[in-house]
Amino acid sequence: MKKLKVGFWIIIFVLLVLIGYQNIEFFSTQQAISLDIIKHFETKALFIGYWLLICFAAGLIVAYLLNMTSRLKLKKKIKILQAQYDSVLAVAQPTAQDDTASGSEVAEEAASQDVIEMAPSSDADTTETPKEDPEKIE
Repeated sequence: MKKLKVGFWIIIFVLLVLIGYQNIEFFSTQQAISLDIIKHFETKALFIGYWLLICFAAGLIVAYLLNMTSRLKLKKKIKILQAQYDSVLAVAQPTAQDDTASGSEVAEEAASQDVIEMAPSSDADTTETPKEDPEKIE
């Protein structure tokens, strides 16, 4: 799979170099951009290749800024879940060592079970009805 990825990117790179080489005359043409909204504004004449790089960089910056909000939300959720995990881990610490497993293994297993149960699922509805125990029904 890794060789397939490397081969894919090599093919993409070769195609980009080929397109650039075959269109060198177009990319080396200088062009100015003008804007007439309130006042006439005209940029300095630059190569079209530079304009393409500027637009690509501007798109990367916009995508980065739009993605930043979701990353900040995820960081906040990680902090909340880590605090829940730490509190469960502190409560689940045994006072005596067990013969079958060490205390830290038991505590971590119990904490991971509780955190999994406490963490809300994004797919699940928040208004769940409590499930009845089959033994209590009889």
